[in-house]
Amino acid sequence: MHFSSPEIPLTLSHLKSLSAEDVFYFFGRLLEGELRDRKEKGLDELSLKSYYTGFLTESGKSIPLAAFGYGQRFGPLIQELQRSSDSLRLLDAGCGYGTESILFSLLGARVDGVELVLERTELARSRISFYQSLCSFPLNLKFFNANIFKFLQKSGPYDIIWAMEAVSHIYPPEEFFALAYDRTKKGGKLVISDPNRLNPLVWLREVKIRGSVRPGVHEQFTDPETGAPVKYGQENRFSVFLLKKKLEKAGFKIQDVHMSGFLGSSFLPKKILMRRGPHSFLRAFQKAMKEVLLLNRLGSLYTIVAGKEK
Repeated sequence: MHFSSPEIPLTLSHLKSLSAEDVFYFFGRLLEGELRDRKEKGLDELSLKSYYTGFLTESGKSIPLAAFGYGQRFGPLIQELQRSSDSLRLLDAGCGYGTESILFSLLGARVDGVELVLERTELARSRISFYQSLCSFPLNLKFFNANIFKFLQKSGPYDIIWAMEAVSHIYPPEEFFALAYDRTKKGGKLVISDPNRLNPLVWLREVKIRGSVRPGVHEQFTDPETGAPVKYGQENRFSVFLLKKKLEKAGFKIQDVHMSGFLGSSFLPKKILMRRGPHSFLRAFQKAMKEVLLLNRLGSLYTIVAGKEK
């Protein structure tokens, strides 16, 4: 499904009626509009464009196959937000430029995005007004420049804590899992999406970035409150099996493990990805791989839903 011109103003009922894949087709068109708007206003749009190279072409057009991939990865959480009649309180841990926080607020959640790096936090805050101008309902969205450990120590409880490609940088992760359990409401969920270390390509990429086969820690960033160095995991990836054990040790019950990232789209030219033939083949390949026992645990990405019992 392709959206050439999203209907404005956006309504919550419409966004909640879409499939996870169509949510990302839709959001991709909104992102295109945001980039044009930022360029016209002289705001930083290059940081967003470079950050989302897997989702956008060089000209700023959203890639349909990427929408399919993101829909696979985010499906469990999007469905949770769409099913709920209440406005769920959600924490986006390590929110970066705030894209997922914005998406979740468009789906009706009350979102707190927490980011350690000030520049990313400020850019995320600058994005809210554009999306609010498109909506017929108020976005309940705030961004905080904070150390995630200190933030959780002071925060109230959340229905959902989301961490996308953040657990591999939060150090030590076990402390984060313990705090997340404590700050998750009874019946609530911690949802983690991260690269799967069992995938050979993921392992090779992390070794290349670190320059070492051993997981490392550096102190490149500082605490926003104290200015003291913060220990920051350097591509500290987990296999899906090891992460499950760590979450269970923290008290969570594993409710769902959703594997994706079988597309291999990052290795293909974007011109090919925009064509119908490769698009259809890669979609079919992903669906087939997910059905193959054992091989399905070699997907390059996982989304784990861990619940806290009532």
